[in-house]
Amino acid sequence: MTTEKNEYIGIDVGATNIKYIRIDGSGERLSSGTASTRTASYSELLRQMGVITGSLSGKTHPYVSGIGIIFAGFIDMKDRKIISSPNLKILNGRPVWKDLEKILSTDKFVIDNDANGAAYGEFGFRRIKEPTLEHLVFLTLGSGVGGGVIIEGKLLHGNSGFGAELGHIKLYEKGRNCGCGADGCAEAYLGNNGIVETFRELIIKTEEHDAEKESSIKDLSSKKIAELAGAGLPPALEAINITGRRLGQLISILINIFNPQIIAIGGGIMNASDLLLPPALEEARKKTINCAFDTARIEKALLGSEAGAYGAAALARDTFI
Repeated sequence: MTTEKNEYIGIDVGATNIKYIRIDGSGERLSSGTASTRTASYSELLRQMGVITGSLSGKTHPYVSGIGIIFAGFIDMKDRKIISSPNLKILNGRPVWKDLEKILSTDKFVIDNDANGAAYGEFGFRRIKEPTLEHLVFLTLGSGVGGGVIIEGKLLHGNSGFGAELGHIKLYEKGRNCGCGADGCAEAYLGNNGIVETFRELIIKTEEHDAEKESSIKDLSSKKIAELAGAGLPPALEAINITGRRLGQLISILINIFNPQIIAIGGGIMNASDLLLPPALEEARKKTINCAFDTARIEKALLGSEAGAYGAAALARDTFI
């Protein structure tokens, strides 16, 4: 089989939707789609993944040479099972490698978590036009703060697979409580709820604050705050500025530790990247080793919601090519 004909499947298993993609050996997207996740039982979800891979690798696509599958949660890469998946609890404690090998009738598949998948997607997509890229840190600012680290072209997993939890790097001592149980984590300030909390604190401080205004901001999102900042609303502009400086603190830590070529940042808040990145870069420059900062590019991520599925396929390609 020639490498030109080889094709690879990527599947991103989310709590609501499963995104899937098929790419060729050069990384070009051949087809993609989305299906609602079947969450009634673990066995039903396994069967659904079997159906999806079968439809993408049947008689019409005889050159599929590898499959990548990513899940949200903590995956033990040594024991080859999912420790916990907070939003898809039917996966908790499941030996997914062994079970999928039966369902897929192949051992040519790889599994990783969703943050690593998205990081590898950004890396793989950029590498099509930038083949010398070897070191990349990916951050996604969404409901939480996720990310992944690629060093010398390889994902950083750590001892058991729990490495690169970038959202739980501590920015402040005795800071806000984080969902992980610690306090002062980056996620408590740069995740959706953290950015909304920053905006809420600013609104409360204004002289015009009243109970009705506080109630009106309860359902805000970081994306909406970005839109308000773009429209020139002062508290939103200040919230984005403060968030940018906090992002700069995290960027400085990541550059000082990993010395990457690129830090790519994704998430809805990046719709305001023109307002968010200048204070982030200013803060990062002040707190980073100069020579390391000067050799790093801090940029908006290129891929959107398809990053995870693309990364899963690229990971399969680079594993089995």
